Amino acid sequence: MSSVKYDTFLKVTETGNITKAAEQLGYTQPAVSQMLTGLEHELGLTLLNRNKGGVTLTSAGEKLLPYLREAVNWDRKVHEIAADINGIKAGFLRIGVLHSISVHYLPQKLREFGEKYPQINFELVQGNYDHIEKWIKDGTVDCGFVCTPTQIPMDTLKLFEDPLYLITEKNHRFKNKKTVSIDDLRDEHFVLTDVADYDTPILFENAGFSPKIKYTTENDYATIAMVEQGLGIAIIPDLILQNFGKNLCIKELDVPCFRTLCIGARSFKQLSPLAGAFIDFLHESVK
Repeated sequence: MSSVKYDTFLKVTETGNITKAAEQLGYTQPAVSQMLTGLEHELGLTLLNRNKGGVTLTSAGEKLLPYLREAVNWDRKVHEIAADINGIKAGFLRIGVLHSISVHYLPQKLREFGEKYPQINFELVQGNYDHIEKWIKDGTVDCGFVCTPTQIPMDTLKLFEDPLYLITEKNHRFKNKKTVSIDDLRDEHFVLTDVADYDTPILFENAGFSPKIKYTTENDYATIAMVEQGLGIAIIPDLILQNFGKNLCIKELDVPCFRTLCIGARSFKQLSPLAGAFIDFLHESVK
């Protein structure tokens, strides 16, 4: 029963709201509140501050959070290993995903993997580079899609290189250029995706200037829409541009620009059987 309480506690801290956590877990709100109260009584500590706006961690809750998360992960691993010994691949896999990966790359892979292991359930946790690396480090996800080099030490497996392209509105002054140099961009206004899963500014470090960021958006689709209206230019990965192009001018840069997409985990040697099977599957797909 403790593992259920722990898992419920983690979901509440993730959502910051007891009602939302209950909906996602399939419980009633009173049942979740009762489990949280039972956990606090069991430990003799107040773990959450409850208020009208939601819940926040107490200092005790913050100290215990990583240990409760680790306990839940180990409980899952025990059941996965038992299923593996019995020759049954079953269980639950949490994967940290970039937006472009979740839309344009992962669905087909999950379908193919699900055909081999139909008893596995998935939760995709979406974020940017920094989010996913942190989630891998603290055990929030079993594995995640990252770009190398990573800021946090981890094991990674290279999947593919995704080219970066310059995009402008159709009638931009670059429309007749075959390629565009970084230096050509000095006087251009940029539209930047604030939580993008790639880092445009690093492309300008060697050129000795910073891009003039005129607009900042919350997602790539807003960035593309603003570029289409002539509000600025942007540098976007090919994976995101797959369903666009009609109202854009897409140009190669004169220096090779790409992001190296990988699947990462804290340690490939310590993966759960399910996470190991998934990463092995992705490895086979790139051979």
